[in-house]
Amino acid sequence: MTKIDVDAIKAHYHRVWAEQNKRISDKEYRRWSQSRVAQALERGDVGGAPADAAPVEAAEPTADLPEGHLACADCGQATTVPEGAPVAERHVLRREWVKDERDPGGHRIATTSELLLARCEPCADRQALADRLLAAAPGVRKRRGPVVREHLVENLCALEAAGATTAHGMGAVELLRAFEAVRPADGSTYRAAARAVRWALYDRPRDLIGKCAPRPWAHVSEEVRGALREVSARLLSVRVASSAPPVDLAPPTGSGCLLCGVSAVRMSAADVVRRGGPEEARAAVWTDRTSKRLEGSLCGPCEDASGRELGTLGPSAAERAYAEHVRRSDPARSGVLWSRIRLYELAVRPWCEANAAPSDRPWAHVPSE
Repeated sequence: MTKIDVDAIKAHYHRVWAEQNKRISDKEYRRWSQSRVAQALERGDVGGAPADAAPVEAAEPTADLPEGHLACADCGQATTVPEGAPVAERHVLRREWVKDERDPGGHRIATTSELLLARCEPCADRQALADRLLAAAPGVRKRRGPVVREHLVENLCALEAAGATTAHGMGAVELLRAFEAVRPADGSTYRAAARAVRWALYDRPRDLIGKCAPRPWAHVSEEVRGALREVSARLLSVRVASSAPPVDLAPPTGSGCLLCGVSAVRMSAADVVRRGGPEEARAAVWTDRTSKRLEGSLCGPCEDASGRELGTLGPSAAERAYAEHVRRSDPARSGVLWSRIRLYELAVRPWCEANAAPSDRPWAHVPSE
């Protein structure tokens, strides 16, 4: 009996899928691949590929640019530019000193070689979408500067290259944060993968003259597509988690915050997914303050208010953290409370010294609370 090489069959259909450039998610790909493998096993196909399968040739990422066309600066496909219409991008390749016709005997610097790129209609619509997303969130441009538009366009292009539809209904902040997340594989962000999808950045401008992509995004490598599918999967998970109940994140060490005694920090399920999972989210809201004299953690507000003191967390750290808590929760009572603390009318002790049980409400061990 001939042995059936299942791994070789899977590898063959992976090459077929890559050649066809199917715009589907990883889950859909696995379902597609498993069904093809099951069919091959039923037929009894053996070896590196089914017997009746035609050999698959590697697709070329570039093609010769047709006459009268320009390559799209984003997806790379050949597109036409109406007469008199401006081009999308100009990349100067060479400048030379030439005679100035307006000044006999004078010279001027003139561009003698440049790469002209257009923008097809779908990619132009994507630019307009980026403008609408930024208009809906004016604070984003103010905080991040003009370069945020370029980043947002690159992120939208990246999701389109990965075949994702998760960008629909999401805001500018969500799309920007998705590509600023850290990759578990190497600790880098997804920004490099987003930049790599644009045709204008595929190669040196001089090497792109007379070239275009045979089809939209054909120049994007499988490695980059894999990274982009990770972003798409995370965005889809965030969308699904947005309707889930919030998550209570317990401290990594101890049963409550050393200062306020809160037993858990509540975070929305979508934010937990954005940060990469429960462990990453817990590390973002809790700080381990275990030392020779202490064993436990501080929640984010207490860590900030305590001034990140080393060693024992004394009354001064507890007073500052408690006063900051009251200032946020009840600003009208903040001034009176601080006067009571200064006049020793109210003693604020850290929870770790109060011999009290942890609570779902911060500073529940303080008498006035």
